[in-house]
Amino acid sequence: MILEDRYVDFICEHKITQGQFLLLYLAYKKRMDLIHKYKQTFPADDGTMIGKRWITDLIEKGWLEKIDDNLQVSTRFKEIFCDKITVAEELFAIYPSTTEINGTIVPLTAVDLIYIANLYDEAIMGSITEHEEVLKDIKFSIEKNMLNLSILKFVQSKYWLAMRKIRKVTTDNTHISKQSQSFG
Repeated sequence: MILEDRYVDFICEHKITQGQFLLLYLAYKKRMDLIHKYKQTFPADDGTMIGKRWITDLIEKGWLEKIDDNLQVSTRFKEIFCDKITVAEELFAIYPSTTEINGTIVPLTAVDLIYIANLYDEAIMGSITEHEEVLKDIKFSIEKNMLNLSILKFVQSKYWLAMRKIRKVTTDNTHISKQSQSFG
């Protein structure tokens, strides 16, 4: 599943078509079965999935690489996705390990790293950009003392989205307030 905002932003920013993105994404995920299915349903005149013109465009833009007469997704495209174990480790490193509730210390990160890595990767859809935003949301939540649920519930509920709304409003208001003071 792809978040619409990020998807549309990506194709607009890099000036590629939906078909080009689909080809890149399916190749990245190694879903040759779906590439074949798409080609059968919407055959390009030249026998490719999206047409040689669009494939050449992806090569010229650095999204595809031709290696020994084979096409593969470039490192540039792969880098927009994150390694799920690495980002889960970063999540654990920044997330509070305990909290105090009614005088009792309660663990917040007592869960298997691999289990969280799989849930978190699905929740952020492998996006390194989204992961970076989640880390900002966690830091903000810690600063405002608004984070007291387990990391498992945090990931399952995508709690960072609620914190992000507050962070964005707070950041925008702080920025506006500082501008007002400077024009005093």
